[in-house]
Amino acid sequence: MGAFWHFAARLLRHKGELAVAMLLAAISAGGLGAGFVALAPVLEFLLKKQESIGGWLQQNAPWVPQAVIERLPTDPFGGVITVFVALLAMTAIGAAANFGHQYLSLTLCVRVTSEVRRDVFKHCINLPLGDILRRGASEFVSRTTRDSAELQRGLVALTGKTVAQITKGAAAFLAAIWFDWRITLIALVAAPMIAIPLR
Repeated sequence: MGAFWHFAARLLRHKGELAVAMLLAAISAGGLGAGFVALAPVLEFLLKKQESIGGWLQQNAPWVPQAVIERLPTDPFGGVITVFVALLAMTAIGAAANFGHQYLSLTLCVRVTSEVRRDVFKHCINLPLGDILRRGASEFVSRTTRDSAELQRGLVALTGKTVAQITKGAAAFLAAIWFDWRITLIALVAAPMIAIPLR
C-alpha cells in the first residue's frame, strides 16, 4: 500500500490539472446539493402559499438584485416554471462539470502512469545483464505492463469515483442538515446499526 501512495504522490507534479479536476468535482456536487435545497421549500412556498418567486427571493435571498426580482413572473405557475428552468440549468452545469472532472482525472492518471512506466523501463534497460538473464526478460516486461495497469486503475479510482462520491455525499449531507439537522443527527446515529444487518 505504501508503494501505491508513493506513486500517487506523483499526481501532485501536475497541480494545475489536479486542482481544476477537484474544482469541477466540487461544482458538480454543489449543483446537486443546491438542487436538493432549492426544490422542496420553493415549490412548497409557491404552491401552498400561492406566493410569487420574487417574494420568496426577497425573504430568503436578499442579496439578489431588485432588477432581477422585478423581471420574474408574479404568478405561482410562472414561478414553478422558473424554478424548474433554473434547476435544469444547474443540472446541465453539474453534468458538464462532472464530465470535465472525469476527463481531467482520467487524463492525469494515464499521464502519471505513463511517466512511471517510462521510468521503470529506463531502470530495466540499465540493469546488469546477469540480473536480466537470471530472472528472465519476460518477467520484467510483464511486471512493467501489469503493475502499471493496476497502478492506473487505483489512481483512476482515487481521483475519479472516490472524489465524485465524497463530494456528492458531502453536498447531500449539508442539504439534509439544512432541511432538518435533528433528523439528520438521528439518522447518523441509526445508520451504523442499520448497516450491520444490511451488510
